[in-house]
Amino acid sequence: MQNALSIKDRFLRLASRDDWQQSTQGKYFAATLFPFLGLCRRLAIREHIWDKYQQLHDRLIKIENVLADTYFSQEQMTVFRQHVMNQMRECYPLEEHVIRTLQSLEMMLVSDMQVPPQSFYDLVNIIREHEDIFPAWHASVTAKLYSPHFFLNKKQSGGYWF
Repeated sequence: MQNALSIKDRFLRLASRDDWQQSTQGKYFAATLFPFLGLCRRLAIREHIWDKYQQLHDRLIKIENVLADTYFSQEQMTVFRQHVMNQMRECYPLEEHVIRTLQSLEMMLVSDMQVPPQSFYDLVNIIREHEDIFPAWHASVTAKLYSPHFFLNKKQSGGYWF
């Protein structure tokens, strides 16, 4: 257990360094919303932690890519991952709430539990309502999926066309 704590402490120190975050290893861990080996503990994995983490890492990347393309945008997911790597030190409380909720939903998915799509739409609605806090999402192509173009009749038109 002492070794596990020291590994976690070392990892947290490394994660706070910009040069490490830009390294191959840093990019590997920053590729998901779960950059720390504590993911295995949360899933009650006690043996072969590194092997299991690598397997979960691959699954998480696939899950997060689908979530990004469907709901949150690649740009916003990158911001979320950066906040997680930085231990939420530089994010708004609302961002942290969205990230923690998204992590919980993702844990359900990685555990093969059903997640109602409405859970994701609820997070998208929070993001939509706070452009100042989530500018990466609002500038993304994904945001356009949630802002449909409305057709308006011209007032000078003499009738309605179907």
